[in-house]
Amino acid sequence: MHLLKKKVAWARHGAGSNDFLTIGKDVWSKDKRINVSYRIDQHQITYYDLQIMNVSKEYVGDYECQIIDKSPVKTFVHLKVEREYFEQL
Repeated sequence: MHLLKKKVAWARHGAGSNDFLTIGKDVWSKDKRINVSYRIDQHQITYYDLQIMNVSKEYVGDYECQIIDKSPVKTFVHLKVEREYFEQL
């Protein structure tokens, strides 16, 4: 979907927090492992991918991706961590 000037936000649900992690290309989370990848492909489809570096089991849970608009469009993703992965930076 080409989003024109609309923004996409990612939020984590549960664990006592429903705060936005990212809004558009900006990261609102203080967690340095959280990032957002933004791109538009050759068909003008826009992607805002939530990235969690060095993911661990503490990140297991439900995440919401929302197009911010008068009538928001939402989708939910459940993150399951089978093995923790750490990369030295």
